[in-house]
Amino acid sequence: MNKQKFALHMTLLIFTGMFAQMSSAQESKISKKIWSCKKPYTKENILWLVEWGSKSYVKVFDERIPARFKMDGLEKRWDWGLDSEFTYNYAITLRPDRTAIYFDFSASKDGTAKSKGTYKCEK
Repeated sequence: MNKQKFALHMTLLIFTGMFAQMSSAQESKISKKIWSCKKPYTKENILWLVEWGSKSYVKVFDERIPARFKMDGLEKRWDWGLDSEFTYNYAITLRPDRTAIYFDFSASKDGTAKSKGTYKCEK
């Protein structure tokens, strides 16, 4: 390997290492946001939506379910249950009025689903 190629390889290795360190440092600075949710007109929280970067999850029945979190327009969205076709079977969206809507796509043939549940959430 000549000196130019060696220098290029070393530069790429150093840059890759710096990027990995920056990514993990940025990830650790992401604050955890927790939304507690209940069925309308009830008092007991039964669902928690946790927004925490790549560590986001949905908690129900004392079970933590890892979920992909993203902003989808003005709505927050948690997806989970990745199937063999790399599509998510379940989703919860949180609207700006703090209403969360649960969707079950597991039996869908066309990728659409009607809501299965509605919750009122607080941060």
